[in-house]
Amino acid sequence: MKPPNLWLQRKERTDRVSSDHLRRSPPDQSLYLVRVQNLRARFEWKEWDGRYKQHRRALFLYNGIEYEFNITDPQFSEKHRSRFPAKGHPSNTFSVTSATGCHLCVSLAPEFNRYHYKVVATIFD
Repeated sequence: MKPPNLWLQRKERTDRVSSDHLRRSPPDQSLYLVRVQNLRARFEWKEWDGRYKQHRRALFLYNGIEYEFNITDPQFSEKHRSRFPAKGHPSNTFSVTSATGCHLCVSLAPEFNRYHYKVVATIFD
C-alpha cells in the first residue's frame, strides 16, 4: 500500500498528529515502508527542562510533501555518530542518499501529551 501522505493533519506540523484527529479519522495503518527522496539528517542538541539531549531528525520528500520526523533507528545513529556536533555547537545537517531516494520504515508512536509523534524507525540507505 502506498499512502498518499504520512498521517497529515491540516494546520499541524508534519511530525505529529493529534489523538483527537486519530479518533475522528482512524488511519489504515500505523506503520509504513515508503520510498522517499532527498533524505537528509540533522543532528543537534536540544535543551529540555534545563538538560541537553541529543536530537536526530530526518528531513525528506514524500509524494511532493516535505516531512521532518525524529529518527529512532539505533543502527543509523551509530553509523553516523561521528557527525554529531559537540554540545553547544550548531546543528549538523547532511545528505544521506542521492536524489533517487531510499526506503524508510515510518511509524506513529504511542500517545504523548495528546499527540502521536511520527518517527523514522529504520533507514534503508
